[in-house]
Amino acid sequence: MCMLQNQLENFLSKQLLNPEVTHYLNELAQLNAKKSIQLQQAYTKINQLEKSLRLSTQKIDLSAKIVTDTKNKLMWAVNANQKDNFPNPNKSISWYEIKSWITSVNEKGYGGFKDWRLPTKDELSTLLLAKPVNQCWLDKNLFFDTQWKDKLIYWTSSTQSIVGLSKPHVYLVNFNLGFCYTGTPQNTYQLRLVRSI
Repeated sequence: MCMLQNQLENFLSKQLLNPEVTHYLNELAQLNAKKSIQLQQAYTKINQLEKSLRLSTQKIDLSAKIVTDTKNKLMWAVNANQKDNFPNPNKSISWYEIKSWITSVNEKGYGGFKDWRLPTKDELSTLLLAKPVNQCWLDKNLFFDTQWKDKLIYWTSSTQSIVGLSKPHVYLVNFNLGFCYTGTPQNTYQLRLVRSI
């Protein structure tokens, strides 16, 4: 056993004298040092996030399905699947049902938050893809709960008064056609809840 160990040490010492092996080992050491620094920075960020979450007054439900848009500072509610009816209704609803629906979601504190709301037309328009995929302007991978059999027309909180009409029209975003327009509050459309972050 001792002789085998001596032979191995002798072989390794000769290899260390080889300039190619030495260069390779130096590169490997530098790469490991760089990776170690990156891992340390990542762990520091995780620890800072963990501390800020612990200090937060809001309880965060990690089981909630949420799409976070960091660019526009928005958080979108997503149902667990297409059959689920919470936090977004799985069917079209009227303008007059929206307020009570949002109140119910906020009372239950979906995702640990109680400030869910109807998006503005500009906020909802940020979900429009640059070009449609399979005749849809909404990302089906992110918003997998969407009822594709229905018209993909969604309510917004933005309204516009129209001359000659007593009630304002509501802006809608149509993910079948890829643009927004106004519609009457008497119709029923889909709802996607959002909150600001």
